[in-house]
Amino acid sequence: MKRLTVCRLLFSLPVFTLCAAGAWAEDAQTPVADLIGKLSSREAEQVNTARGRLIALGEKAVDELENYQSDNQKVSAQIKVILNRICNYYIRIDPKREKDITSPGGNGIEVMLSIKNNSEGPVKLYWIDRTGGRVPYKDIKAGDEIKQRSFESHCWIIVDKDSKALGIYRATYQSGRILVRQKFF
Repeated sequence: MKRLTVCRLLFSLPVFTLCAAGAWAEDAQTPVADLIGKLSSREAEQVNTARGRLIALGEKAVDELENYQSDNQKVSAQIKVILNRICNYYIRIDPKREKDITSPGGNGIEVMLSIKNNSEGPVKLYWIDRTGGRVPYKDIKAGDEIKQRSFESHCWIIVDKDSKALGIYRATYQSGRILVRQKFF
């Protein structure tokens, strides 16, 4: 049974991507499959260490994919598909629907959003409150990446320097990464 669980984890897309890339732990001695096996340990310290190393490997793989330059359009398109599957644990909403969007009352499952500004200029991050109003949170310079704590189903809007909405996002039940681009739709 334990082996079947590990196999299922291995073939989930983010972990499979890491394995396929030949990713290894920081100490270069522990392969990804062994780290995944340690996630079922009864020792919290072992679980936290394995989890931390897997997250670091995932972030490294994402950074490498984001920075990979290719003249081959098929390769570039596949990299975008992979990045979207790995990074985007949120629901993207058309900015034209802003007036219809609200965040729920209360909290729920806490998640962490990582927001990277890949646009040409600075952007602003706002939380959309229960009434649909914009609550200012952070300014993000071009090329910078920030972390923002959120809760499941809470909504965020990213705007350019002219307050034009670039994207609206509803957090899901797990942490995710938002890649800000100049045009979303």
